[in-house]
Amino acid sequence: MELEQLEELRNIMEKLVTSTRNLQEAIDKSYMADHLAVILSENYDIGELVGVKKLDRGYVNVSYEIETSKNGKKTKYFLRRYKKGIREDEVRFEHSIVKHLMKKHFDLVAGLIFKKDGGSYVKEVMKNNGEERYFAIFQYLEGEDKYTWDNPACSIRELQDSARVLARYHDAVSDLKPEGRRYEPKINELLPAISGNLMKYAKRTGNTKIDVR
Repeated sequence: MELEQLEELRNIMEKLVTSTRNLQEAIDKSYMADHLAVILSENYDIGELVGVKKLDRGYVNVSYEIETSKNGKKTKYFLRRYKKGIREDEVRFEHSIVKHLMKKHFDLVAGLIFKKDGGSYVKEVMKNNGEERYFAIFQYLEGEDKYTWDNPACSIRELQDSARVLARYHDAVSDLKPEGRRYEPKINELLPAISGNLMKYAKRTGNTKIDVR
């Protein structure tokens, strides 16, 4: 096969891959919008779903900005689809903290939106494999996200305010009696494993530019 033909074939393949990816994204978006609409109509009294936007920030759960319409008024909410494999006790643990803060009028936390039956999350069990999925809706907090792990674009004043908020949070949860539990190990249990893994990978390094030296 001639070089020009190979180049043309490669371009065709790239276009097919891009088209397939775009089609998959469109299907996923349509399916999720329909799925979330059913969740809202069956479990919540916050109106009809009129907008869904997947949020790219975050790396554990899947988050959406949703908009509903009720009695002619549109309202934004934050919807979370919890990560695969999370246990119900962990969702209950998180929600017990949020509910405790709401009772303490800690207004810097996104409050939970409760279901028609008073619950704070939706549980689905997949028919094909028994997998459990959890969804929850929170108040939508407007604002600018300046924080990143490696280079936070915060002023000194903003960092000082963050410390004050953290102090208020610890004061608010000082009498917390949580429901459920966390299954992830505590940080002091992880430190030895982290150290051991670093040493293990250090021994496997070679002579490339990205290897640890």
